[in-house]
Amino acid sequence: MSPAQVEAIGKWGVQQKGSNDYLKTIKQPTLIGTAVTTWTYPRVNSFIMQQNMPNAQLIIYPDSNHGAHHQYPELFVGHVSMFLSA
Repeated sequence: MSPAQVEAIGKWGVQQKGSNDYLKTIKQPTLIGTAVTTWTYPRVNSFIMQQNMPNAQLIIYPDSNHGAHHQYPELFVGHVSMFLSA
């Protein structure tokens, strides 16, 4: 990643007052799957989504990175199947 990309991501990721308010309006059940380590976005964003969306579930895959669903395909499919059947 270039220094310009790192700078842009850093500026883009700064939370603004009220920036998560819209999440409270999302009523659709939502499954949020994330990795223990990921360079594409801070993991805390997954927690913020889960805490602000009334019907969200969060799963953090162990020893994983950005492609957790590829690293744990059977586990991921099982989680998605349980989520969709609820």
